[in-house]
Amino acid sequence: MTTQVTERPMAQRVPVRVDAVVGATAVVVAVGLWSFWTQLVGVELEVRGGQSIGLASVLATVLVVSVLGLGLLRVLEARTANGLRTWTIIAAVVLVASLTGPLGATTAAAALVLLSLHVGLAGVLIVGLRQVRRNRPEAA
Repeated sequence: MTTQVTERPMAQRVPVRVDAVVGATAVVVAVGLWSFWTQLVGVELEVRGGQSIGLASVLATVLVVSVLGLGLLRVLEARTANGLRTWTIIAAVVLVASLTGPLGATTAAAALVLLSLHVGLAGVLIVGLRQVRRNRPEAA
């Protein structure tokens, strides 16, 4: 009796440079939103405790969230069959949890701007990272 072993080819991994483009897009969107609201419209981004949300804070947050999110996605893809789906659920939960942060804004305008930053960043990362994976050539 012979047993035939069929190997299932692994899907091609998305190159890091492609994910980096999504991360760079998230940075551009966040900086653009921050600049529009604070520099053009004149909204003061301040939260309780007197902390002002400046460009450096926005950049640091975007970079940390992007790197952590991408790192988690790559780990899940490497270790689970449904890594992208699992990551998307986790990312959505993190987004919802992050929306409590803007509640600490000192004005309604600042809260709306912070909400737009959170949703804008999450939108670019979640949709962008899912899209580049959906459009990659899959092995059969």
